Amino acid sequence: MATAAGGHEKDLHFLTTMLAS
Repeated sequence: MATAAGGHEKDLHFLTTMLAS
């Protein structure tokens, strides 16, 4: 995974996209 700083937002966006799909 990416760093905790930039990884959190990216993971959140990814999960949101998956749920939206």
